[in-house]
Amino acid sequence: MRNSVAITTSSSTLMHTSLAYFSNEIRTVDAIISYPFHRFRHSKPILPREILLHIRSYLHTNVTKDLMMQSYSALQRYENTLRHLLCTECLSYNEYVYGDDLWQWEDFSGACRCIEGVYIASRPSYTTANASSLTQTPSLNPKRFVGRRQWLEYYLSRKSLRFIQRKPLDQSTPSRSQPTIWSLVRRVLHQYFQCVSIHDISPLPPSCSGSNEGSDILIVPVPDLAGTGILSDECTTKVKLERVERDLGLTVPYDLRSTLSSQMYPASPALSSTAPSMLSFLSYPPELPHVFRAVANVIPILCTVLITTISLPVSFLTLVLTLVCYYLKPRAFTILL
Repeated sequence: MRNSVAITTSSSTLMHTSLAYFSNEIRTVDAIISYPFHRFRHSKPILPREILLHIRSYLHTNVTKDLMMQSYSALQRYENTLRHLLCTECLSYNEYVYGDDLWQWEDFSGACRCIEGVYIASRPSYTTANASSLTQTPSLNPKRFVGRRQWLEYYLSRKSLRFIQRKPLDQSTPSRSQPTIWSLVRRVLHQYFQCVSIHDISPLPPSCSGSNEGSDILIVPVPDLAGTGILSDECTTKVKLERVERDLGLTVPYDLRSTLSSQMYPASPALSSTAPSMLSFLSYPPELPHVFRAVANVIPILCTVLITTISLPVSFLTLVLTLVCYYLKPRAFTILL
């Protein structure tokens, strides 16, 4: 949502759109659009730049949606892995006491003793399940991330590392306390759009990260440092904000605020019940897997071949009967006479 001086969006949307801005697909299209034509006379673009900009907007939207789907799937796998740290009885207990959202399970700090005992007993070198062996049982730490938003920042930060290794985001190395993905967001907004994000430049404190998973942030133009510190004229501000909306695809109705809420994640490890709702929520164009789509395309061809196979013998038999009847009919009349 945009007004005359700022754009309001969610932190998850801004992180995914900024990451998509550096994808190989978008960088290639940007190179075709922005590079002077005389440098590529042998491969001059046939389409006007206006049409290429429209193509870029659709491409950026699809890349962003694909990144969101990857984040959604990775978060589901992580949550299911955490659920498998508990046996059926312990899992049912936590769901009954705290609800279906595992991020709200206060006493969930690792694998239950039931699972640890089964793991140790299944080890080849198992002799006795003593206390020292229990402490050596490998397990995830459910308290590593305060909430889904903190997990999402960590996941997208790992994806953004390749861009940091390619080219430094800032003159100074970002601090370890700041997620790398926000360094990438700051670079995109400041270097390419002369804008900054407010309230989410630094991560939230641990006390509120879990409760503010889908908070809105503001995108505003950078103050005019050459003048008195006041923003440039209203026309320039409007152009900057419209360019941010267009190039980052912030007007597209994709948002992980509902996706990262507890209602979107089932209590059981089964994921089939939530997958269709996520696909319809993101308006992602698939509908069917590639295998099903291939089968659906082959079915009409098989029907045509089957009909042809059946119709050819019938047509040939009809022709034979027609010829036989034609030549036998006079003889039959002769016999009757």
